Amino acid sequence: MLLTNSGVSEQLVYDIVRAIAENKETLGEVFGAFNRMEVSDMAPANLMPYHPGALRYYAEAGITVGE
Repeated sequence: MLLTNSGVSEQLVYDIVRAIAENKETLGEVFGAFNRMEVSDMAPANLMPYHPGALRYYAEAGITVGE
């Protein structure tokens, strides 16, 4: 889980979420925990609201938010 605040730009959060989702294999080579990540499960139900940048990436990638 990554946490940020509303002051962080939408584009920066979008770029970070996209980089994580689209580079799982490379990230897993550097930090093994990424090998257990399921991209489709990146946006589970959460009490904290998702940043607009993350929501934009999830929508574009077809990742369901909140399940």
